[in-house]
Amino acid sequence: MVLINKNETFVDQNGITTLFNPPYLRWKDLIGNKEPSIAKTSNPQSLRAIYGIDIVKNEFWGSDSASDAYRELSNFMFPLPAKVNIISKN
Repeated sequence: MVLINKNETFVDQNGITTLFNPPYLRWKDLIGNKEPSIAKTSNPQSLRAIYGIDIVKNEFWGSDSASDAYRELSNFMFPLPAKVNIISKN
């Protein structure tokens, strides 16, 4: 199951509860702005700031919403390889 739109909570050993944003929002934070030149000034530690070249070659994909993420998920799914029986010659 893919949990794209679920807020997550974490309780540490001291009983402090932390609420995390949904995974797609955390990913967008990590990769940064779509335009690498903007990412370099607004979030220089983001992946696009470090590895992006321009708006076309920004190196990473991130959906704009949870519904987009679910719809786009099928675009990036690869079929599982078929099981191949290996016959040994004896």
